[in-house]
Amino acid sequence: MAAILHALQQELNNLPSQERRIAEVIMESPSDIPGWTISHLAQQSGTSAATVTRFCKSFHFKGFPDFKMKLAAELSHSSDETAYQDIVAGNPLSKIVAAIEANHLASIADTTRLLDLGRLEHAVQLLCKAPRIDLYGVATSSIVTQDFYQKLVRIGKSCTAFSDSHMQITSASSLAEGMWRWPYLIQEKRRRLLMHCIVPNRLELQRFH
Repeated sequence: MAAILHALQQELNNLPSQERRIAEVIMESPSDIPGWTISHLAQQSGTSAATVTRFCKSFHFKGFPDFKMKLAAELSHSSDETAYQDIVAGNPLSKIVAAIEANHLASIADTTRLLDLGRLEHAVQLLCKAPRIDLYGVATSSIVTQDFYQKLVRIGKSCTAFSDSHMQITSASSLAEGMWRWPYLIQEKRRRLLMHCIVPNRLELQRFH
């Protein structure tokens, strides 16, 4: 499955109703989408051109033309070798191991294709410059936060990881200019988390994806 289609499938139940209809139409006929206009997709999904544009931007595309171009490129390069495979109970151990390997390779390939290198570079620069980094994660995300914390400590960065929401707020309120809070979210039940982060002299409501 192409990385874009996989991302749509993963986010489907968390999208607003109108954007969910757009995603469903795209997943039903992915190979047709590159030939469609934005108006046609809006008509087929019962939405509007503005909603289609908003949908594309929510997945970090510049707009529908950019979405079509990248989807077409992925579909042309997709192959069974990097397709996700089911791990079926009762299969021989060799098939289970092969399926696990294929799924890891597909996941890496999908992530690489979806990377915005400009944003990645900017994030790396911020982390390098920050004198202190506080990591926030809850539930399953806290495990990933601890892994990131361990990696940052190994390269000599001053950082702390918090899984308790009260300690996260306390930490955010103590951060000075140039210090960074990094909420690490794994998709669980909601696509977005709105979190109050208190910084010196102001209260910000930030949206983290």
